[in-house]
Amino acid sequence: TCYATHLLGFNEPDLPVASGGAYISPYNASVLWKQYIQPVKTQCNISLGAPAVTNAVASGWGTDWLNQFFGNCTSPNCTFDFIPFHWYGQSVLDFETYVANFHTIFPTYPLWVTEFQFTGVSNVTTAYMVKQAMQWLDAQSYVVRYSMFGPMNPANMAGIPNGAMVKDDLTGLTPVGLEYAGLM
Repeated sequence: TCYATHLLGFNEPDLPVASGGAYISPYNASVLWKQYIQPVKTQCNISLGAPAVTNAVASGWGTDWLNQFFGNCTSPNCTFDFIPFHWYGQSVLDFETYVANFHTIFPTYPLWVTEFQFTGVSNVTTAYMVKQAMQWLDAQSYVVRYSMFGPMNPANMAGIPNGAMVKDDLTGLTPVGLEYAGLM
């Protein structure tokens, strides 16, 4: 039975095991895509998102991995309605530049930023940066959806406590959470 309207593909398939990921080669991912994921799109008539890669820029990572995957997974055996991806870094300008460059590399696809987070800055700075980033994202016609990493409390933020949206005692939202929810 089909209930979903959208299906996300692999999550960070470019992230090596040594970095905490479950790396899969672009070729192997394309084989699995054709066998297991593409048929769901056809069977359920849903929108299908490409694999969501990291923002790493080394060979075999990020957009390079995705380009290799697209080279192995071509139409009509593989189709994609949008491309999700992730970004982590320390400045709004770097974020905007990365998203704009991603669009330049894949100009025909709507983009979903399914994880983004500012690292290495204070909670107050993070809230300010989130506001700037969301205003910019909302102004980009090619960015269809976006989500920050982690609607969680600081203890569960995988080493990025400044981006926590929920207070440690779970009684409410942090300044970052309030900004993200549009309540600041």
